[in-house]
Amino acid sequence: MPRPVNPYARAYADFRRNTEHHELHVLHDDGLYRHLRVQGPGTRMWS
Repeated sequence: MPRPVNPYARAYADFRRNTEHHELHVLHDDGLYRHLRVQGPGTRMWS
């Protein structure tokens, strides 16, 4: 039986390609509350 097609595979591949060089910064970590920033290096744009 063939594996079912993942309906999110293309979106995931696009996300991985678009954020390949991005960095994750933890701005605040207080138990359950976390403030994270995902940003391309050398840019002021965030995702």
